[in-house]
Amino acid sequence: MIEIRPYAISDLPYLYEICWKTALNGASVEGLIDDKFKVGHYFAAPYVHFDRECCFVATVDRRPAGYIVGTADTAAYTRWLNSQWLPEVRELYGIPPEPTEPFQQFINDCILYDTPIDKSLGEYPGHLHIDLLPELQGKGLGRKLMELFFGSCLRKGTDAVHLGVSKQNPGAVAFYRKMGMFVISENEGAYMMGINLLKHKELTD
Repeated sequence: MIEIRPYAISDLPYLYEICWKTALNGASVEGLIDDKFKVGHYFAAPYVHFDRECCFVATVDRRPAGYIVGTADTAAYTRWLNSQWLPEVRELYGIPPEPTEPFQQFINDCILYDTPIDKSLGEYPGHLHIDLLPELQGKGLGRKLMELFFGSCLRKGTDAVHLGVSKQNPGAVAFYRKMGMFVISENEGAYMMGINLLKHKELTD
């Protein structure tokens, strides 16, 4: 049986596992990174500690197999991440040796250096990450998780959100466009996409 529900504390180990299995444009990073928890320490776990009300899981027979995590206040989240969360994670890993694999370098940099606040995204104060294992893909669950996240942000007074997506993941880009998101900016490898939740709500009501 497939269900969607709010995040619970007991879901945390599964979030780490899902993040590890989907981190490279929906594919696993097994063999590409030196610690299976490192990706989740940046892209999953901090959100459920900071803004749990915006986090939801999709389960198969009660076992989490997908999630959406994020925050309604990126600026506040980033300040907390840099001052409280990342220093503890750095203590855990220390200064890692120079990696040879680009993805591992990317994750190491995420942990070793403070995350900047992108002021150009000020009109889109919330942001999110969504990951589903293959067994849950193509079932409409991504849309349902996004709608739950949008609703949580609106209840918190946030009327626009953003996310980053790799240009090497055209399926995800197409899905976000179907959700009503549009490209705000781009660089060589990724799009930054956003959505006005009030306009989205008007179109879906």
